[in-house]
Amino acid sequence: FWHYISVIIPMWLVNLINNLANLESAAAVGDDFDLRVCLFGLASLDIGCALVGCPFPACIYIGHAAFKAMGARSGYLYMNVVSVIFFGIFQGGRVVSSLLPIEGAVGFLMWIGLQITAQGFEADNTPEGWSHGPAVSLGLVPSICAWGSQSASSTFDATR
Repeated sequence: FWHYISVIIPMWLVNLINNLANLESAAAVGDDFDLRVCLFGLASLDIGCALVGCPFPACIYIGHAAFKAMGARSGYLYMNVVSVIFFGIFQGGRVVSSLLPIEGAVGFLMWIGLQITAQGFEADNTPEGWSHGPAVSLGLVPSICAWGSQSASSTFDATR
């Protein structure tokens, strides 16, 4: 257990911050969810999935505004439950890491980071004509890439 604590704590912290940011993005489009209920539900799901062998935490999906615009309801949470349980039972992390290069995960993580940053600027009430958000987001790309590479490497190494 102590050998993996250097991966567990950062993964937990990143997951918590992502979930809080995604709840905030839902609030930005008019959907206020109870923070305690959401985080307790995710913690319960994570414990259940860990019991069947899945090392990956569940999360509230980014893109709530897009899902809402498409008419989605709570079904995407259930899709997450099914995929996490599937990966846990059938050791999907091992299969994915053997089929996909780590560079693919880094690109995906970079895209998520850029989306979160861009959404933060969209929800902010900045003065009219202030359009530095995309430039700031793009300036964060090197840091996001380094973080994504390290996170993906640590996760894959811990689950092998």
